[in-house]
Amino acid sequence: MKRFTLTGALLVTLNISGLMLIANPGPALAANPPGTSLYNCTLLQVRPTNIVLTCADSNRYIKHITWISWTSVSAQATGTLTWNGCSPACYDGKWYSKKIQFSARDPKTVLTHRIFTELYGPSGAWGMGSRVWLLPTKPE
Repeated sequence: MKRFTLTGALLVTLNISGLMLIANPGPALAANPPGTSLYNCTLLQVRPTNIVLTCADSNRYIKHITWISWTSVSAQATGTLTWNGCSPACYDGKWYSKKIQFSARDPKTVLTHRIFTELYGPSGAWGMGSRVWLLPTKPE
């Protein structure tokens, strides 16, 4: 008889907790802020002042970013591209920097976030022979 009474009490407690969860969804179900952002490695950001391009080792990044414009379609900026030449090895490589004008573009909706998926700069801007640097579409 004691076992039945205890079980009944637990069921009532679980039902009340369940009703409370339905009535109060909490922050996990809150709406995401509007606007377009970008992944800066693990951080989802709007108008970051620095962007790490190589998240695994931070050997290439843009610092001192000044955003000229930021819309839902594209964003224009200037900054200083800094990279490690990795010669003779990355741990002892020479660091280089140059001023750069670039844009964030090609926004996509990933899960519930609108994010820019690439940076576009002058020819060879990223040191890889391409004008496009692909941004992460999830935290790295």
